[in-house]
Amino acid sequence: MRDSQFVPVAAALMPRFHARACTVIALAMLAALPALPAWAQQPVAAEPGDVAGAPSATTAEQPTPAALSPMESSESSRQAADEDAQLPAYLRRGATDANNVAYDPWERYNRSVFRFNKKADHVAKWAARIYVRIAPEPVRNSIGRFYANLGEPVSAANLVLQGHPVSACKSLGRFAVNVTVGLGGLFDPATRISIPAYDEDFGQTLGHWGWRQSRYFMLPFLGPSTLRDRFGTLADSQLGPYKYFHPVEARIGLEGLALINMRAQILPLEDLGAALDDEYVLVREAWTQHRMHQIDNQTVNARDELQEIR
Repeated sequence: MRDSQFVPVAAALMPRFHARACTVIALAMLAALPALPAWAQQPVAAEPGDVAGAPSATTAEQPTPAALSPMESSESSRQAADEDAQLPAYLRRGATDANNVAYDPWERYNRSVFRFNKKADHVAKWAARIYVRIAPEPVRNSIGRFYANLGEPVSAANLVLQGHPVSACKSLGRFAVNVTVGLGGLFDPATRISIPAYDEDFGQTLGHWGWRQSRYFMLPFLGPSTLRDRFGTLADSQLGPYKYFHPVEARIGLEGLALINMRAQILPLEDLGAALDDEYVLVREAWTQHRMHQIDNQTVNARDELQEIR
């Protein structure tokens, strides 16, 4: 399904726009670590003086590997198949599903916003470094848990819409335990009693029900997104906790602290794409893969929960 089939319905159901703070930059960088796209694997440049077509010294010194026996070849193929089975469908060898590839018809605009965000990030980086110096790591971890816990009711609502009632109950239970015993979410006793954490949004719900491929959309200051996820943010903002904080200054302060805390978490990863020729493509593909993994993960788990209810 393409965007044009969802825009009229979503626009009718969600009349107000409210941009929520996103963690997309951190997710894009973290998602790139386990699955670096193939285009990022650049070939080694030839040394000056090398003759075209001549084998390099390193290649000449290496012995030719021995041919594998039929049994060893079969074992190697089986291991490769087992490894593929543990990956999401879009990361498996030979995967060609067009819905799992970034759809970027607005690339010229997105690249200009990406360059703007790179420059604007200098201010966020400066604020994050000051924050790290002022707040010790245990304090920063508690703040991160507080914000993560605030998102559990939104996750629970989307889990219900995705057809995961068991996970929705667990998410609400986690929220209740951490709000009460965990002092508002500053501590995480729910994890100690094996209540899992969830991070669901309405963008994933739309993807779960068919709107998988959507236009890649780079947002000023907030980073990567899609048209589908913008409508998802519209819906989530109606359930999100920030609208219940008053006065408005307190709400702005909470959202600002959330952004600084997120930026501080990825300070060690800020040079990840510095050595690549096209950092824009790295962020786009890594972010798209991460979103597809989030959608596919819950789609697979739905079957398990239906069996559990029966």
